[in-house]
Amino acid sequence: MESAVGIQWAYSNKRQSAYPVPNPPEDIDQSHPFEGTDIGDHTVNMVDNAELYGKGHEFATREYLLSWDTRFRRQTFLTSKMAGWGFAFHSGKVTTSALGGGAFQHIYEYQDPNGAGYYGSGRQLPVTTIVERVTSGLIRRFPSMLVSAIELSGAMNDFCRVAMDLVGSGAMNRLPTSGSVGGSAKIGGGTDGTVTVTDDVVGDSAKTIEVVVAPGVSASMAAAITGDDITVTLGTDVTGAPDPAKNTATLVAAAVEALAGVTAVASGTGADPITGGSPPKGFTGGGVAFVFPTGTDANEGERLRNTAMLFQVGETGDLQDVSCDIRSWRFRSEYSLADVDGYCPGSGYFVPGDPLSGQVRNKLEFLRRAVMLEWVIRASADNTIFTQLEQLVNLAATITLTGAAITGSSAYHEVKINVPQINYRAIPIGVDGDLITYSLQTVIRWDDTLQNPWEVTIKNDTDQYLAASV
Repeated sequence: MESAVGIQWAYSNKRQSAYPVPNPPEDIDQSHPFEGTDIGDHTVNMVDNAELYGKGHEFATREYLLSWDTRFRRQTFLTSKMAGWGFAFHSGKVTTSALGGGAFQHIYEYQDPNGAGYYGSGRQLPVTTIVERVTSGLIRRFPSMLVSAIELSGAMNDFCRVAMDLVGSGAMNRLPTSGSVGGSAKIGGGTDGTVTVTDDVVGDSAKTIEVVVAPGVSASMAAAITGDDITVTLGTDVTGAPDPAKNTATLVAAAVEALAGVTAVASGTGADPITGGSPPKGFTGGGVAFVFPTGTDANEGERLRNTAMLFQVGETGDLQDVSCDIRSWRFRSEYSLADVDGYCPGSGYFVPGDPLSGQVRNKLEFLRRAVMLEWVIRASADNTIFTQLEQLVNLAATITLTGAAITGSSAYHEVKINVPQINYRAIPIGVDGDLITYSLQTVIRWDDTLQNPWEVTIKNDTDQYLAASV
């Protein structure tokens, strides 16, 4: 029996060096407690031939793995640690400066969609790798994850929250729970006709293996390796067809075993032959037992309380403090993503080189961006907000959340949301117990000075985000 309390996860403050290349284990060194038993989704888009005619019935006779998708949902108490990470992999643009005493300030904005961006596209956000333990026997690594949406919220007499949606390439691999293993691949098939080839180098493997049939008659079976690519050439009989006697799993395994850098073993008796060629297949399953972060690297850091919020709104240069009248608030930024475009020709397969294993993405670019700010406030006899709605008065708002002092520094853990251009869109009137409330819904406009619709400033003790893993 496995308990949900054993769930663990780890992430990296560094971005991947390339979209499909996971962060190395040493860079996946952070963790943070989260709310809810949200487990990573690794889902397959599967199709069959049930709708096709000519079978004599309406049922499927074949199924196909078309493509894979990976997604995470994370909600935690808002800390400067988690907010700093989330906005880095959501916005793509962060400007960091040292404040002294181990404190740092990070300013976040949307990256320029027409700029250099990441991995060759201004619409590609930086991606990172997440490792998750579901059970004592299941540890999964999810590369190429980006934060597609981030939401900060607060309510009276509570800690604030941060929630994030993450989307990946669809790639995933299971890590060993102990020890270290090299990647492996299988050729042939059946109880006595499968050859398993394993890379001698532990961890991720770049090796591939393919099976071809010798072009002549009465040819011998042979195996060769060029760089990381292994080729097994099946022996032929006098007609030029694969010769079962020359191509048994035992003989093939022995030929591959003799190559440098790999081991090979036949299944069962090894007496059954490999009967035909197969395309290049990548080695999978390699890895080292992952060590999840502990201590400071796994702590949630300093929670930010709603009671320490400064909420200011008004015309530019005349912002008014309305903090004590705010019942709740919510700020959200999200992207629509070109998720299907990532499965373009050549994007790759779940098992490298194996088209039957289903496709994964080689990019995940964003299309449109959207941002939302809303809050609920106690009603008063002052009708100014309705006038501002009716007259489309240009307003600005800032939300500043300040926590404990950063150890060794005069600075404090802080998250500040600056929205310099807003208009009220609607003000529904409601009731909260005996109180009349107004729900302020806004339209957030582009700001020419920022060249962005918002800016978030975070102060914490993390020295940098988005450095590339090597």
